[in-house]
Formats: sequence, C-alpha cells, structure tokens
Amino acid sequence: MYAVCYHISNKLLTHPTAITDALIYSLLITSHPSLALPNPFKHLLPASPLLSHHLLTLTLPYTHSILQFEPSLNPSLGGAPPTTQSHHINGKITSPAIERRPYKLFVLVNGQRVQANFLPGQARLQYDVRLGVGMNRVEVECVALAAGEKQASPGTRGEALEVERIGVFINVLRM
Repeated sequence: MYAVCYHISNKLLTHPTAITDALIYSLLITSHPSLALPNPFKHLLPASPLLSHHLLTLTLPYTHSILQFEPSLNPSLGGAPPTTQSHHINGKITSPAIERRPYKLFVLVNGQRVQANFLPGQARLQYDVRLGVGMNRVEVECVALAAGEKQASPGTRGEALEVERIGVFINVLRM
C-alpha cells in the first residue's frame, strides 16, 4: 500500500534549462535492505527542467519505517561520470576533463542533519533515514557555485550560487 502525491512548487528556475544542468539528477528512495520486506518500496524522483524546488508526499505502512535516500549528483559536482565520448591518450582511455565546482549537500530529517554512509568500493552517497509514526519531513538540498563562476564574491548575496531542494513529506501509518 503506497500513495504518492506530487505538489507544484512556485520555485521556478529563472529560465528553463536542460536536465543535464541540474545539480541533483535524481533522488532514489528505497526501503532499507535490512528490513527484508516481501514488497520493498522504491521510488525514483528525476530532475525537472523547470523547478529548482520539488515537493513530494508519500504514505507508507509502519513496516517501511527505515528508508534509504540516494541522490545522484551532476558530474561537475563529483557525481557519476558523464556518458560522453572518452579520449585515448597514450593508449589509455580517459574521461574528458570536468571542471569540479565546490558544493554542499545537506540531508535533513525533521530538522536534524543526517550523515552519509560511505561504503568501501562505492562512490554513491546513501543516507539511512529512520522515521517515526506520523508525518515526517526529509529535505535534500544542494548548494553549488554557479557554472562558469570561479569564486563567489563577498558582496554578491548568493547570485553566484545555484540551489536545488527536494522536500519529501512521509506519513508513516500506525499498525
């Protein structure tokens, strides 16, 4: 029993952009593997070319009280390598050079910050989220220096920054 409801946000991007320019390409929400559920929950929220702030509402049974959030980041922030052509240099295959931008990624659960799980041999960011019965709020926010900017000037008041936010309201039902 799952219910998904999308909200329309008034946080439009200043101009429509390609999805490849998004800071957060997608957010994968799954039930935690340690729960060993017969019907595990899985929901993929892709990036939007029009919205910088997304809101999602989920209703889940109490058996799904531990979730994993896995954001996929833009390659310019250190995410997965792009699917462009590789270059051959001295017989070795290399990916094209990507200029890395400074960024911060925050995951908050009911207002408290959650630390990422770093698994050996994996470059993915995973966040384990324990939910209480009733309404829970999970926010995933990424703040990065705007593309093409070298450094934020002290008096810019955030004009040189890009911000994307995904808010997920999760209602966990009682038994």
